[in-house]
Parts: sequence; C-alpha cells; structure tokens
Amino acid sequence: MFGGMLCTVKFILSLMEIIKAATLYTRFGSFFMDSVNGSAHSESLEIRVKEFLAEYLDEPIAKFQNHCRIEEDLNYTGSDAAELIDAFAIYFEVTLENLDFHKHFGPEGCNPFWLLLPPIWLKDHGKYPVTVQHLINVAEAKAWFEPPKVDG
Repeated sequence: MFGGMLCTVKFILSLMEIIKAATLYTRFGSFFMDSVNGSAHSESLEIRVKEFLAEYLDEPIAKFQNHCRIEEDLNYTGSDAAELIDAFAIYFEVTLENLDFHKHFGPEGCNPFWLLLPPIWLKDHGKYPVTVQHLINVAEAKAWFEPPKVDG
C-alpha cells in the first residue's frame, strides 16, 4: 500500500519539475534553451547573471549593478523572490540545500500581529541581503551559500 503511494508521490514530484522547466521555457524561450545547449557559456558569468535577471524581471540590464539588493533595491520578496531563486537555480544549475529563505526575503504583505510578536523565522530577516554580486558568486560555486551579514 505505501509502496504504491510512494511511487505516486515520486511521479507527482517529477511531473512538477517538468512543469517548472516548461514554465521557464515558456517565459524565457530561446534564452533558456541557449543555457541548456551551452551556447551562452562563452559570455562572462557576470553578464549571464545580469542578462538572466533582466530577462526574468523584465528590466533593463543597466539596472543590475553588483551592489543591488534583490529585495530592498529591486523590490522582489515573498513568493516572487522564491520563484526568482528557483528559476535562477535551474538556469545556473545551482543547488539550494543551504538556502534559509527567510533570512534573505520577507513574506508578501504583513500580518498586524507581527508588529507585537514577530515570528521566530523572521528574526534574521534583512541581516543577510542577497545582492547581484552574491548571485554571481553562487552561480560560480554552483551551490547556495549565505551572503555576508550586514550590521544595522
């Protein structure tokens, strides 16, 4: 009984990955396929990360300076930021095992009760901002690692 359920769960997870890849292809078209086929690898990694962000966020590439923070400067947070990081990980073949999402990105919207009693998972929020430079470094390492802590 449980073996059949496990197979069904694995099938659903595989199907979800296929749907995610199809969604990326639909959104990026040939831009995504260039990466899959390896033709985009001749450009510098910095340019490729900035082109990815420009295409994904539909903004001019000049907006993506290395010091730009994804949440604070580009206003990407919550599920939008999660989708961006997922797409980034697929595109640059990055593992996200060490990603503690809530250290870097807040939720969309605000619960008024959080003003009185902030949730424990938000205690480090804002102390580890993700910058364009950090994404370049992560793409180079092929694995997520924590950005430097910012005091204040």
